[in-house]
Amino acid sequence: MKISNSNSATRKACVKLYRHHYSTNPNLTTLFNKYVDKTNVYSWNSVIAELARSGDSVEALRAFSSMRRLSLKPNRSTFPCTIKSCSALFDLHSGKQAHQQAIVFGFDSDLFVSSALIDMYSKCGQLKNARILFDEIPMRNVVSWTSMITGYVQNDNAHEALSLFKEFLIEES
Repeated sequence: MKISNSNSATRKACVKLYRHHYSTNPNLTTLFNKYVDKTNVYSWNSVIAELARSGDSVEALRAFSSMRRLSLKPNRSTFPCTIKSCSALFDLHSGKQAHQQAIVFGFDSDLFVSSALIDMYSKCGQLKNARILFDEIPMRNVVSWTSMITGYVQNDNAHEALSLFKEFLIEES
C-alpha cells in the first residue's frame, strides 16, 4: 500500500515517523522512497510541511524542487511551507522563485500564501515588497496583519508597526 492511498492523518503520521528516525536509521530512506507515492502532491506536501515544521528548511526546499522536477503541480497547501522555509533561511532568491511559481499557478492571492510571502520579504529586509503584498490583500485576516506588523518590528520600524496596529484595531472593530 502506498501512503498516498491512506487518509491524511495516516500519511502525516508516517512522514513524522520517517522524519523522527531519519538521522538514526538510513534504511528508512529506502522505505520512504519505496512506500511514498511520489506522483501525489499531497504526499509531497506532507513531506515539505514536516521538514519545515521540524526546522529542516534546506531539505524542505530540496523536496519542493524534487516535486517540481517531477512536473507535479503544486497546490495552495504547497506554498506556505515552502515560503516559510525560505524565510527561515533568509533566502530571498528562493523566496522570489517561490513567489513567481505561486503567481504562475494562481495562488498568489491566497491569504495564507500572501501572509507567508509578507513574512518572507520582511525577514529578508524587503519591507517595501511586503507592504505592497499586504496592501493588495482585499480581505485581510489576523495572520496577514500580524505578518506585516511583525515585519516592521523585526526591521526596527516601531512607528510603522504601531501605526499599522492602530489601523488593524479600527478595521477589526
